[in-house]
Amino acid sequence: MNLPTRNQHEEQCRLYRIFSDQMTPGLICLDPLMKIIQVNSALCLMLEFKEKELIGRSYLDIVDKTQVSQVLEKFWRQLHGERSIYETSLITRGGQCLPVMVSAAPYMDDSGQIQGVFGFYTDLTTQKKAEQEMRFQANMLTNIRDCLIAVDLQGQIIYWNKGAEKIFGWGQEEFVGSKLEDLLIPEEIKRWAEILNEVGEGKTWRGQMEMLNRSQISRTVQFSWAPFWDENHQINGAIGLAVDISELIEARCRAEAAYRVKSELLSNMSHEIRTPLAGILGFTDLLIRENLSPRLIEFVTNIQRCGQQLGILINNILELSKMEAERISLQSTEFEITNLVQDCAATIQSQVEEANLELEISISPQVPRVLKGDAGRISQVLTNLLGNAVKFTRQGKIAIRVNRSENKPFSSALFPLQITVSDTGIGIPRTAQKSIFEAFTQVNGTKPLRQVGTGLGLNISRRLVEFMGGQIWVDSEEGKGSTFYFWVPLEMPTLTPVKSESDQLTPADFPSRADRMFGSILVVEDNDANRRLLTYMLTDEGYTVRTAKNGYECLELLDSEKFEVVLMDMQMPILDGYATTRRIRQTEKWRDLPVIALTAHAMKGDAEKCLEAGCNTYLAKPFNRDQLLNQIQRLLYTKQQQKEASARDKQERLLRKLLPEFLDSLDQILVQMGQALAEENPTQLLELSHDLKGSAGLYGLGAISELGAQIYRALKERETINLVQLYEQLKSEAQKARQEIENRE
Repeated sequence: MNLPTRNQHEEQCRLYRIFSDQMTPGLICLDPLMKIIQVNSALCLMLEFKEKELIGRSYLDIVDKTQVSQVLEKFWRQLHGERSIYETSLITRGGQCLPVMVSAAPYMDDSGQIQGVFGFYTDLTTQKKAEQEMRFQANMLTNIRDCLIAVDLQGQIIYWNKGAEKIFGWGQEEFVGSKLEDLLIPEEIKRWAEILNEVGEGKTWRGQMEMLNRSQISRTVQFSWAPFWDENHQINGAIGLAVDISELIEARCRAEAAYRVKSELLSNMSHEIRTPLAGILGFTDLLIRENLSPRLIEFVTNIQRCGQQLGILINNILELSKMEAERISLQSTEFEITNLVQDCAATIQSQVEEANLELEISISPQVPRVLKGDAGRISQVLTNLLGNAVKFTRQGKIAIRVNRSENKPFSSALFPLQITVSDTGIGIPRTAQKSIFEAFTQVNGTKPLRQVGTGLGLNISRRLVEFMGGQIWVDSEEGKGSTFYFWVPLEMPTLTPVKSESDQLTPADFPSRADRMFGSILVVEDNDANRRLLTYMLTDEGYTVRTAKNGYECLELLDSEKFEVVLMDMQMPILDGYATTRRIRQTEKWRDLPVIALTAHAMKGDAEKCLEAGCNTYLAKPFNRDQLLNQIQRLLYTKQQQKEASARDKQERLLRKLLPEFLDSLDQILVQMGQALAEENPTQLLELSHDLKGSAGLYGLGAISELGAQIYRALKERETINLVQLYEQLKSEAQKARQEIENRE
């Protein structure tokens, strides 16, 4: 091959120079030895070189070293007449690698001999960055753990990442182009169309969807759907981010099932323990009323105290279970703080006297007489603290102080109540003062029997106080006693005073606060001991008692005899108390018969379950004699009140019906009174006013009755100067009464 001379090469390249500087792409002309013989200004700008710095240099000097072999191969082919378009990388003056697109071809002389190669170079930096960003985003979306699906407005899938593949089992290549509704259970298809419509209107949607995976197994998927737009701001479809929550739902169901099993177990255990415990406490209560020797009284008292402690333990375990399940609730009622503190102190009074301790109560004048909050929970905490104080104090005193907590929010609507319980007992080491508020924690394991406890009381107290928005803490020194503090925020009451304890109804208050109301009571109880216990308790109080062992016997007795109250054990064989009570309420003649539920269950919802079955009220075993009598008397009193109210209502309806007739007769009485006044006939006027006073009062016409009474008194006392004026007022009131009757009609 005859190589052309250098002058000939330069002559060929010169022809391109005129056009090259006007071009946007960079231009390089190479001779057959790959020396640069021509560049344009665009290329110089691209590589940051001056033209004279490039002319005469080897092309390979500005080629990325990793691209040399590719460039040599392409150049060889171009010298043999091929044209090629390819990507490569050039090196700028600053040493940066510049990605370019090359469109290269040979150039020839007039005789057709190849004189070299020229190429157009396009900077790919911006494009490469965009591609890199797209690859990053695509990789991120593809590998994101959550499911990501994009659909067009017809519901056709246009994007499907690995998260979607993991949930549904279909690969991207397999499912892109399919309809999303192919994954839905039939019941979801209509809702999916509604979701698409919402997203098409620019709204978002969040919720659960029931979908099928590749194995046709239903999965619960939590989706968030949102619209996406094109460059013209038109909604093109919806993009959904999803998480498979099937396992979460299954785990929650398992946890709820486990909790139900635990609750049922605790409830059944409670029932099995409370039933005999009710018998123990009940019979000891009866026994202690007998004429016993002091020695036997001591024995019975100890049995009773042990039974009460067992009852407290059961209640504490159930309370802790409710707290762990976050199923406790607060009641907000008005109460007198003095009565609350005194009632709590009374629970340890006998133990205080037995141990020769002093019990002091101090209530600051800053504390309002009446507050509003959960008095039951506050009493529970205070009783726990007092129980611990008397348990761990051998000598000295126990003090209760009630005041306003300092440095706590205080306003006309909110009062920070602080209660302090101090003792002179064994004290608590500082190292144990935090841990004692944890469940099943004691100061040490070597205390004498009198000091042993479950370690639940303080933990329950802490949880209750914190649940009420307060705080509990202790200050103690070993050997010198302890002081427990707790404060809770309480509402200030309205100006309407509440009843004090002395105003509250007690069993002896019904119905006239003098004589009790007695009647026949049906005891329905499957446990022989408890059945006998209730019989003894009630017959000793003067009630007539019949008993039944199950619901069927109860219904038979109700059908043949009349009872004032039914005591219904809710857990019985054959026909339980719930079913029996429902049958009672379904029978017209028994519909208003008072039923008291007796149950050893004490978990959340047990009281509601009894009331839903139709019981009037609820007693949890073990209950004492006073609680039972209180409930019975309340129901008997309420029943009597209802009878009296019903009678009054019937009388009032009758009087309202007869009232128009009375008003007609009143007109005649007024005429007769006017004639008696004109004739100065005091005897007739006295008779008419006396009759009017009584009859008008009977019909509820107080003003007319009072005017009749005034006329009667004036005649009796011979003060007749105002009779005419009273008569005119009487006529006016009669007119008003008639007008009111006409307006009602």
